[in-house]
Amino acid sequence: MQNPLLPADLGRYLLPRRFAVQKLKRCPVCGTVNPRANAECFQCSWRGEFETHPLAVEAGLYELLDRCPEIAELLMEQPRPIARIRTACTRLVARIFRRRVDFWI
Repeated sequence: MQNPLLPADLGRYLLPRRFAVQKLKRCPVCGTVNPRANAECFQCSWRGEFETHPLAVEAGLYELLDRCPEIAELLMEQPRPIARIRTACTRLVARIFRRRVDFWI
């Protein structure tokens, strides 16, 4: 069953979990997603009760991605540097030992 708070075309975006929904809240006035640490909305300066339900926060994130798709790159979790270094070293060693040996002198 489709959640009424979320847009129908969720297939376009795969919301990463880099930013935990538990650390965010949504302004009921303007719909902006804010960090829970903020006392007021950075968009409209609302000071009061914020929406903290995870589905409402996710809906706000999806609306933000609809308006600015380039933000999706920032939200995507980047590979860890250690994993990239390990992969590069493994490929280098494999390339060295994969070379054919010339027995003809």
